[in-house]
Amino acid sequence: MVISFILYVGFCVALLGIVPYNQLNVFDPLSVATEKRGMKWLQITVHLAAIAGLTSVILINLMAQPRILYTMANDGLIPEIFAKIYEEKNDDKKDREGGKNEDEEKKRTGRRTPHVATIFTGVICAIAAGLLSLDFLSELASLETLFPYLFVHFARLASVYICQKQYDSALGNYEQAIDLY
Repeated sequence: MVISFILYVGFCVALLGIVPYNQLNVFDPLSVATEKRGMKWLQITVHLAAIAGLTSVILINLMAQPRILYTMANDGLIPEIFAKIYEEKNDDKKDREGGKNEDEEKKRTGRRTPHVATIFTGVICAIAAGLLSLDFLSELASLETLFPYLFVHFARLASVYICQKQYDSALGNYEQAIDLY
């Protein structure tokens, strides 16, 4: 975390050395800086890197969200339909390929995909992509990365509070038991 902080601050200082700060209050300050310096090749590289970054974040979120919904459904937090699993076992593949291997049959590994959650996530993302602007979606993707950290911190605070309450009640019961003797 410290290394990331140092790299980020160093990059910002270098960017301020290229362009005055009042010209960097835009959505793409690095692109503005490369344009001011006349580095067309670097500007194209920055744009391609931004597209690659957004694409990778979106793909990772699309892969993770169905699993999150699946886990929440298993925990009873959302409807059970999101916990449905599509299973494709290796013996199904072997039947299509025309034979079975006994060693592989014993393993019985295969795909286990939460297909309802995957379809639901894909449909919601397709609707959002069709109706919302790219600027808003990129900000939403950044926020989506921060929310799990926020929820973990809140869950930790809640668990400390709940555990302290349980500890206090257990201690009270212990003190009452001592008073009886």
